[in-house]
Amino acid sequence: MSNEVLIPRNSFKSLSAEKIQEQITMRLNMVRAMGGSDADVYKQPILNDIAELEVIKIEKHYPNGLEELKELAIYLHSNFCHYNHTDGCGWEYEYSKDGNGKTQHNWTGYSHKDYLEKAAKHLPHLKNIILRGKN
Repeated sequence: MSNEVLIPRNSFKSLSAEKIQEQITMRLNMVRAMGGSDADVYKQPILNDIAELEVIKIEKHYPNGLEELKELAIYLHSNFCHYNHTDGCGWEYEYSKDGNGKTQHNWTGYSHKDYLEKAAKHLPHLKNIILRGKN
C-alpha cells in the first residue's frame, strides 16, 4: 500500500472490490490522523466518500439483488429501529428528490447505509430459512 493514490469519486464504480477496500482504509486513516470531532468540516467529504465506497462494495457483492437488499433494509428499519426519529436516527433526514420531484432514499446516508449493511449480512440466512420452509 505504499504507492496508493486517492481515487476521485467519479471513478469509484470502476474499482475492484480490493481497490475499494484500499480506498476506504486510506480515507479512514486520513480521518484518524486529523483527530478531533467526526463532525469537523474537513472530515465530512472524506466520510461521505467512505460511505459511498461502502455502498458500492455492497453493490458489487450483490449485483443482481441490490433492490432486494434495499427492500429488506427498509423493512428492517421500519420494524426494528427503536431510536427517537427526531434526533436519534437520521433515516427520515436521508431522503432527496430526483429530477422529477420523486422522493428517493439516500443509501450513502449513515442510517440507510447501516441498514443496507444489516440487510446484506442477513439476506443469505433469510433466503435459506424461506427455502427450507418451502420444502
